[in-house]
Amino acid sequence: MSFELSNILDNNSDNIFLSFKANWCKPCKIIEPYINELSKMEQYKHISFINIDIDDNKEIVEYLDINSIPTFISFKNKNKIGNYTGIDKEQIINLINSL
Repeated sequence: MSFELSNILDNNSDNIFLSFKANWCKPCKIIEPYINELSKMEQYKHISFINIDIDDNKEIVEYLDINSIPTFISFKNKNKIGNYTGIDKEQIINLINSL
């Protein structure tokens, strides 16, 4: 496991939603406000929402084999339970609801 991912999993809640993005990514900019809104909702307070810029975190990107963005990955009790690449809000909600 990469050092960066290990730190994230060790230092956050048991339910983690990783959002991989980049400043130059248009689809990332489109979906980012939606993800931010979800992260503030009471029903998702048990989840740590973490944004990861792929340009600044190459080790974790390589370890998790992120090839396209935006990509979202959910972890429960340090185990990867799902991922989705794209901006379909229903798919993102389904992934978050798996936590």
